[in-house]
Formats: sequence, structure tokens, C-alpha cells
Amino acid sequence: MSILDNQQFSQIRRYLGITQKELANQLRTSPEAVRIFEQCWRRIPTSAERHMLLLPFWEVSWDKTFKPCWEIHDCPPEWREMCNAYKYKMGNLCWFVNGTFCRGKYQKNWGSKINICRECKVYKETIQTALATND
Repeated sequence: MSILDNQQFSQIRRYLGITQKELANQLRTSPEAVRIFEQCWRRIPTSAERHMLLLPFWEVSWDKTFKPCWEIHDCPPEWREMCNAYKYKMGNLCWFVNGTFCRGKYQKNWGSKINICRECKVYKETIQTALATND
């Protein structure tokens, strides 16, 4: 299940200021595949989707005005110790990191994890901030 639609995929590419050919090189696919993703003729693969989500938000994630996810959600120390986002100090990119300990249990795969993340304040604020810088 993709979380990016073709318009969002295109919007991120434009935000990055790169051509379809340049994006194809980054995704290790063909320019034709990128065009097909943008025209919604084929589902965006999970690997491409994750890559597209990370690139524009990497810079935003370093913004020190953001609180890390474990503070926002007031995670107990025992949850923090078991969470890869805490371990790697990626509190604003927690939605991208595999092996996070969300809502008191491990999120083992991208599909179950991103469904939780899409409703999360950390994810929403990071995305809104990154996309707002493009306006």
C-alpha cells in the first residue's frame, strides 16, 4: 500500500529541483519508470517511496525547534531503550527508521509502521514544514 500518490511524488521531485532523469538515477530505475509513477500508471514501489519521503525531510529533521518523538509522546525509558529511533537519535525521522517501538510494541514492517506514522504529530509536522519551505 503506497502512501504517496502520483501528485505527491511529482511535488517532491519538483521540491528537490531535479529532472525525472536525475531522480531515476537516484532511485536506480529508468526515467520511463519515474514518468509512469508520476502519471499514476503503476504503483510506486516501497523502496522508491521511502527514498522520496526521506530526501526532502532530511534537512528539516535537523531543525532543533522540533522535539524528538520520544519527548512528544512521553515514552517511558524502557520503551526508549528498545527503540531504534532513540538509539540512533533520529527523533524527527522516527517514521523512516525500521525497528521503532511505537505505542508500546515493535513495528516490524513498513506497512504497519507508516499507517501509525501518518497519524503522528511528528510525521505530520515534519512533512508540513518541509513542504511549506517549497511554497
